[in-house]
Amino acid sequence: MRIGYRSISVIVNLFLGYLSFFIGVLWFMTIMYASHSFGLSVDSTFDDGLLGFFLILSIISTAIYIPACINLNSIIRPKLEMKKWSFITFISIVFILGFCIITLTIQ
Repeated sequence: MRIGYRSISVIVNLFLGYLSFFIGVLWFMTIMYASHSFGLSVDSTFDDGLLGFFLILSIISTAIYIPACINLNSIIRPKLEMKKWSFITFISIVFILGFCIITLTIQ
């Protein structure tokens, strides 16, 4: 049964790594619109008034994403019967792999 939980952990953390890219893009867009609103960056392609939309979307998605990461991994960890640091290393590698897969796919 540990192999089943390990594969579930891999799938969940690949997906969470995949989602972290999009949340990073949301925060990047929020920063870009904020700099445009404050006059630090002049770019004619930005529409006025979208700062609030991207800011709210970024905050809500981050508020859902971070507890989901913590809760899903805290539920899976006892079932895997791994040491704490082994589990953290394992999920970190899979998480980074999920992030890199989406980053390399988009380029």
